[in-house]
Amino acid sequence: MRGTVWMGLGALVVVALLLMGAGCAPRATPTPTATPAEATPVAAVTPEVRIREVPFEQEWLSSAHADAKAEAFRHWDQESPPEIPVQCAKCHSAYGFLDFLGVDGSPAGAVDQPAAIGSVIDCVTCHNSATQTMDRVTMPSGVEIAGLGPEARCMQCHQGRASSQDVEKAIQEAGVEVDQVGEKLSFINIHYYAAAAIKYGTVAKGGYQ
Repeated sequence: MRGTVWMGLGALVVVALLLMGAGCAPRATPTPTATPAEATPVAAVTPEVRIREVPFEQEWLSSAHADAKAEAFRHWDQESPPEIPVQCAKCHSAYGFLDFLGVDGSPAGAVDQPAAIGSVIDCVTCHNSATQTMDRVTMPSGVEIAGLGPEARCMQCHQGRASSQDVEKAIQEAGVEVDQVGEKLSFINIHYYAAAAIKYGTVAKGGYQ
């Protein structure tokens, strides 16, 4: 009986020593499964990222608005200083139109300073916080056309720069009667692509009546 007890105690001592040895032994450093150079590329394990498509991007790229080499955007490159004058910047520069809208922090409704060269009419120029609620436009004649939709942003530039009022003023300053030839009279240029003035005809008074 006593021998059996001693054998049992001896077995417990052996087990305890084995456990103590296991706890004190240095842990083996795990072998890396791959070196940094062999690691799986991040792109292969990250979720697929969908790039948002720009609506009508190809149509815009093929339009005059995107033509960075066009005279409409390069006319002032050789000026000193090379900048777009206030009277032209609104429609010939992204910076000028954003200035007109007041998006740059300046008062809305006017261009405050010449614009830098080198821009085109890009997406943000016409699609921003100011144009989202725009629903009216003032024509060169001074007539305001209201109740418009998204076309209001286009009509800000595609309205021409002259009207019936300019012709009347020229006639008065020349001191002549209507349809009378006068040396002080000269051609009045409505400017290019005055689609809005043409569309609204006698309302806009883009032509002389």
